[in-house]
Amino acid sequence: MTFHPTDFRDDTVHDIEAEVLTMIERMDELVEEDPITAGAPERAYLRTHEEGYHDDTRDQRALLLDILARPELADELHLLHRSLDREALHPGPGPGLLGIIIRLAMDGLWLSDLTDPDRFEPTIRYLLVDALHDLSRVNLHDLHARTGITHGRPSV
Repeated sequence: MTFHPTDFRDDTVHDIEAEVLTMIERMDELVEEDPITAGAPERAYLRTHEEGYHDDTRDQRALLLDILARPELADELHLLHRSLDREALHPGPGPGLLGIIIRLAMDGLWLSDLTDPDRFEPTIRYLLVDALHDLSRVNLHDLHARTGITHGRPSV
């Protein structure tokens, strides 16, 4: 029998939902543990993805295929993304719009890992994720106020 992404068993649906909820719960734990609140959600997002990358018991490719076939199974994750995006769009502590960029970059690295696992040597991959961690400590609103530059143009 050939598997088609639309052929779901109840246990597959449960597994996907459980995986997403486990990730969200882990992110909540990491945010609580982070001594620096500004940027904590972004660092938790990065760490959760890194833990998944290093966990050989989790089939990330299967998870991606399942979510692509049934996006509603990741509704909780979509709600989390939208909530983090709304927070990033308001001035205040944290990286601001950089938070969205950080998460999109990590999502891109995750997809790259799945489709071309040998693209980066481990040292280079570590440096990429480390740079994203560093960005999570930058407050874009403060940076704009100090430099007078917004969106690549001096403010008037």
